[in-house]
Amino acid sequence: MGDVDQRQRNIVFPDTVSNETRFWRNLYTGKQHLTPAQVVGVTIFAAGILILALLTFLEPGGRFSWSGFLSVLVDWLIAFGILGGFLFAFRVADLRGRRKIKK
Repeated sequence: MGDVDQRQRNIVFPDTVSNETRFWRNLYTGKQHLTPAQVVGVTIFAAGILILALLTFLEPGGRFSWSGFLSVLVDWLIAFGILGGFLFAFRVADLRGRRKIKK
């Protein structure tokens, strides 16, 4: 019962990270599948990002620009690198917290 109660606490920062981590881990391992509404949401989100990226690569004349592509690619890599660093730090903190609880 305590585990269920802890999972419902999704309003405090460390709890939201723990729940988000569990969600993505379950999707990755195949323990949990997306609902049809989630699939539609992810598809709309991905299409929006794709359209935004394509519009960013186009020059004012409507031609594709490799310099624009590389510029945006570097920006996205930096953004995802920072995001990945934060997610890694949260994961390490979550694992350390679980070890302390088990002892």
